Amino acid sequence: MEKLIQNFITHREQTIEELAITHPDFVFDLNNLFENQKKVMKKKLKDEFKKGIEDGKIIGQYGSVSYIE
Repeated sequence: MEKLIQNFITHREQTIEELAITHPDFVFDLNNLFENQKKVMKKKLKDEFKKGIEDGKIIGQYGSVSYIE
């Protein structure tokens, strides 16, 4: 990760296309970082959705409750 950030700072004037030619590892690492973040966010959203369903079941048992986040 640190190497990825350092490469970005060093080569920030280059376009992604130029970086793909001159530093293919950088583009590969950047893509992997985005893909990993997508997976993390997808899992987090799924967990939040499940929690919401469970909260809804509990609220449904005990009457109507509204809350503000």
